Amino acid sequence: MMQDSALVCFCFGHTAAAVRAARREDGSNEIVEAVTEACRQGLGRCAERNPSGRCCLGQLRAIAGEAPRACCE
Repeated sequence: MMQDSALVCFCFGHTAAAVRAARREDGSNEIVEAVTEACRQGLGRCAERNPSGRCCLGQLRAIAGEAPRACCE
């Protein structure tokens, strides 16, 4: 399990703990939804800010307990 303090979204500053805490009763996740929408609007800068150079949504979804999907879907 990833440490709570680990930064997992470098564009918007979300930690693993914040992603876990943003889970709603219906299983959706406020942070995953917000980052997905921001990326759809072209606001994500993963290639520049994420040390891996890749989109973080897969990792955010995994931490949130969601099924994996392509970035920004």
